[in-house]
Amino acid sequence: GVNSQSEIVTDTTYKISGDDATFADKTVTVKVTAVDSLGTEISTSYESEAINLKYSLPVTKESVTYNGIGNKRHFDNIETTGNYIVTNDFEMTGYTSKATFSGVLDGNGKTITLTNGTNSLFTTLTGKISNLKTSGNVTLSSGTSAIYAGTNMGTITNCENIAALESSAEYVGVFAGNNNQNGKVLYCINRALIETTAANN
Repeated sequence: GVNSQSEIVTDTTYKISGDDATFADKTVTVKVTAVDSLGTEISTSYESEAINLKYSLPVTKESVTYNGIGNKRHFDNIETTGNYIVTNDFEMTGYTSKATFSGVLDGNGKTITLTNGTNSLFTTLTGKISNLKTSGNVTLSSGTSAIYAGTNMGTITNCENIAALESSAEYVGVFAGNNNQNGKVLYCINRALIETTAANN
């Protein structure tokens, strides 16, 4: 007879490569050990198929559960509401603005590098962005634009920008292009150059 047992070796292996560098793929490795009637131990390992995650693993902070944002793919999956937290520094190129966002995005002190960006992160913000850092370079041209929110009707707090901004938009800002009367920008700092060619700026 043969007795066998198995154990999970790791369930936190992530594979990132080539054109899929924006995908965090989770795999599970299972080690199977068999012992034959003579007492000889034979072991082998099996690795599961990679699973593309919509977000990185959930994070609980101050009793609130957040969907993890660790790459561009995760950011692209942000919905109009919900709680999100940036889990690590990452780069985004070719991103498009998210529409009206009424949820919570906690930057967690991490940096999103916007490389050759041409859009605001959010078209309209009615929720909250906090503790986010941005770097890179952004060029904006639409009527009301900013690196963070074209129109801010929510709260942007404790954020820092070092991304260079060039704009021909009529109304432009780093954190908000148009800060609505209900919008708040608190304890934020810009450390980068802003160049504008629009007549109103």
